Amino acid sequence: MENSNPIEQMKGFAEKKLRVLRENPDESGTKAYLAKMRKGVGKVPGADPELWGILFEDLPEELIGRGNTPGRAELALYTAFTLYAIHQQSRSLKDENAHQRGIGFGRAAGEMAAQDPESLKAVRRRFNAAAVSSDLTELAWHMKGMVQLFRQKEIRLDYVQLAVDFYLYQDLEKIPEIRLKWGRDFYRYCNVKAENEEEKENGMKKINMWICMWYRQFRQAV
Repeated sequence: MENSNPIEQMKGFAEKKLRVLRENPDESGTKAYLAKMRKGVGKVPGADPELWGILFEDLPEELIGRGNTPGRAELALYTAFTLYAIHQQSRSLKDENAHQRGIGFGRAAGEMAAQDPESLKAVRRRFNAAAVSSDLTELAWHMKGMVQLFRQKEIRLDYVQLAVDFYLYQDLEKIPEIRLKWGRDFYRYCNVKAENEEEKENGMKKINMWICMWYRQFRQAV
């Protein structure tokens, strides 16, 4: 019996799509696909029919949106795949694949900060800007800049989990959970011998502040 859980279906679909890209013996052909995918960054899914076919062939019926706008799963997968294409640019699909299970966004940002203690404040500023995005459109815009930095610093990212995070980020009630997870991972992995323990404590206070801010905004909206 097939799994009808949308998140599990998304994970299976994304993992399979990334594996096909990685294992395709025609690497030059795959790179051409990735180049087309990069052109889709920031655009609405469906704007380029050719790109839609590349990304969503064999998408489970339950994940296909209804009506004239893309569904949550379609938006999440589209955004994650196009960012992956940016991350993978000028890299070997087999030896330097940008996708690595287990490295979430918060961890990747934390590891990047840990590479260069002097960059901690700059990385944290970019990370905070992404993590407090009001919706997926704003988040994707900030994520593009972060992914470009990940590529430069040779830091990998779990694009299956990122797609799931993007899916959940479209649910107002789930946003605090995603922010909290990213924030915890960032400060766990950014072993930048931060100036002192007070620096890390202040970081965790900022995470809690995100949650409080969001709940205040949510209560005012309802």
